[in-house]
Amino acid sequence: MAHNYLNKLLSKNEIESRIIFLSSMLGIFFFVNAFIVQLVYNQPFYGHSLAFLAAFLLGLPLIYHALQDSRQGSFDMNELAAIGVLAAMATGDYYSASAISFFMIVSFYIEHRSAKGAQLSIESLMNLTPLFAIKIINSEEKVIPIKDLKVGDMIKVRPGDRIPADGRIESGESEIDQSSITGESQLIFKEKGEEVYGGTINISSVLNIRIFKVGEDTAIGKVKQLIMQARESKTPVERLINQYAKWYTPFILLLSGMVLFFSRDIQRAISMLVIACPCSILLSSPAAVVASLTAASRLGLFIKNISDLEIARKVTAVLFDKTGTLTTGKLHITGIYPNKKQLDENKLLILSAALAHHSNHPISRAIVKALPKNVSIPTVNNFKEVPGKGIEGKIDNSFVSMGRHIWLKDQGVEIPEEELSNNFTSDIHISIDHQWIGRIEMNDHIRPNATQVIDHIKQMKISHVIMITGDRHVIAQKISKILHCTDVISEAFPDEKVRAVRELQENGHTVAVIGDGINDAPALAAGDISIAMSTKASDIAIDSASVALLNDQLNRIPYLFQLSEKTVRVIRQNIFLSISCIILFLIFSAAGYIHPVLAALLHSLNAIFVILNSARLIRSGENLDSNH
Repeated sequence: MAHNYLNKLLSKNEIESRIIFLSSMLGIFFFVNAFIVQLVYNQPFYGHSLAFLAAFLLGLPLIYHALQDSRQGSFDMNELAAIGVLAAMATGDYYSASAISFFMIVSFYIEHRSAKGAQLSIESLMNLTPLFAIKIINSEEKVIPIKDLKVGDMIKVRPGDRIPADGRIESGESEIDQSSITGESQLIFKEKGEEVYGGTINISSVLNIRIFKVGEDTAIGKVKQLIMQARESKTPVERLINQYAKWYTPFILLLSGMVLFFSRDIQRAISMLVIACPCSILLSSPAAVVASLTAASRLGLFIKNISDLEIARKVTAVLFDKTGTLTTGKLHITGIYPNKKQLDENKLLILSAALAHHSNHPISRAIVKALPKNVSIPTVNNFKEVPGKGIEGKIDNSFVSMGRHIWLKDQGVEIPEEELSNNFTSDIHISIDHQWIGRIEMNDHIRPNATQVIDHIKQMKISHVIMITGDRHVIAQKISKILHCTDVISEAFPDEKVRAVRELQENGHTVAVIGDGINDAPALAAGDISIAMSTKASDIAIDSASVALLNDQLNRIPYLFQLSEKTVRVIRQNIFLSISCIILFLIFSAAGYIHPVLAALLHSLNAIFVILNSARLIRSGENLDSNH
């Protein structure tokens, strides 16, 4: 371990960074002393000598980076700053050269800190996962590194400890702080059988947890991947700036050369080179985006591609899945109605639970939860889940299907007409060898703030807010009216959800799709922007979506649209002010009104304004109550 650390410490990049840092620190020391010796002690010779050392040491990082960029075929602010410093030194104006270098290094530091914002977010997430876990092996406890945890391991988590990976509570009950992942400030009570997530904190008592996800598959692992994707993406504005950046430096060099030729004043040319460094322009988009990503992630919103921040403000139609999105997804059984000629209620429930045990769908979870704990279930072979329709498999050599009545009818199952008469609940039908044997009546609860959120979205000039569901039309229509949706699409299979998205797009709409299940994945992928809700969303839904909302707070959705508008507005403000200031200061520099040192100071102030203007976005959404 010591050998590896030494190699890292002595790596080429590490040595270069240390030399540049040392050079900058010594340069700042000589820079301060040069002015003290000149102004306080009136020693021109010593002052000029110290100013020369300061200019050389402070200018070294600028020149080094300029050479590095030139080798890579990149031309930006480093070249302009380096030429300006060299020109000032060539004329013997070491005070100006050192002052220019000092202010430019300050600007570089500001830009570096801004660019590192997303990386620091990742590092802070890395720290959410503990390094070690207490594994229980044959009733004995053993401390092991987190990387050695495997799916199926049993671990012990003490009060105050972070949970190392996603798992299910085998014994104990406790309050869990999930704010690091979901943004919810309220503690969540968890008991046996419930899921907990890596990176969250166990608050009140000891828990024994069975691990079912490790590494990148965990909720915190997904968050890290989402932030990495956001870091590597660019907004259209950034791509446009980068496209024209290669022409910028040659144009400024030509412009300053012309001013030098006609005015014969090197100071004017140096001022133009310094003031034209596009630091503030280059920061305009990244600074705003980092601030927006920080604000969004604080509320549990993780954006994969930052270009989606610009798309979200253009949304004119929103397509909501019902179950688990507009409703809580916490279904409960309100009635069991077997074909009494074949079996009773208990046998129908056991048969249904045997199939449901292999599925993570909210309906399946509700059926399994309703089964008494001491009841054993039969083995299922050849299990298959058909997204949006149902599940099937073989039990004791009989073919068992469970799902929507339409799907069973397509399989040739005859369902008694009276069993379809219940209009206000969601029913799941079961068949054995294509013979109907009963139905289970399910019910769900609308999220408390769902109606207010939809009203808010409609006030944002979004003309279409549509609920789409696999439920029968009468049920869907009733819920849609309660929610104030503009339209409803019922009895929809996954391909019909995609068709609905395509039709809206063909009619000129920018479509946002919100869902959480496997059956929502195709529609999520088809939307212009899509949001997968909750840490319980299926992996395929999260992969298909452009935004992951790792909590159940619907008010984050209109907030995302508002954040998009604010982000684009701030980026435009940054770019407009940066370009305006550069053009204005270039004119004054060419006219001889701005000294090179003042040019460097104005350049730094311009960059600082961009950072401060962008930082306003960090506090965006602070008024949202995570509990409503």
